[in-house]
Amino acid sequence: MASHFDLEDIPMKYFYSTTCLQKRHRRNGFGVTEMVVALLILGLMVSYVLPLFHQLGNMQRRIEKQTLLQQTAVNLIEELHTFSAEQIENIDAVSKTLKKRIDTEKYNLTLKKHPPIKTGQPLRIDLELRPVHPKETLAGVKLTTWLSFTPAVKEAS
Repeated sequence: MASHFDLEDIPMKYFYSTTCLQKRHRRNGFGVTEMVVALLILGLMVSYVLPLFHQLGNMQRRIEKQTLLQQTAVNLIEELHTFSAEQIENIDAVSKTLKKRIDTEKYNLTLKKHPPIKTGQPLRIDLELRPVHPKETLAGVKLTTWLSFTPAVKEAS
């Protein structure tokens, strides 16, 4: 006859594993997988942001150079107003004098004198200051000024 098998005869140690009876401990901190994922996400964010900082620095340098070029042109116009009518007649000599004030290896200065249409009208002078190198991304500066000279009045003796 088949033996009848009673569950009460089997010791309890076969029903429960010792690991099941122990309390599970909670983990404190991150595991390796979480750390790797976090570092990967951080690396992706840095790889997107770093080129933007580089572009921002380049843009700032270009704006500084453009501002310096514009200020130099304004200073040259102010100095142009210090010349007399006789000096202005020889525009090439004036141009040479003004070129001494700038770095001619970096910038090219052009002065163009327009004669007045009517007698007594101011003299128009165009000043153009642009970079010499074609690879330079700076835009040239063009300024126009008008010079009016009062004729010298001779005193009656």
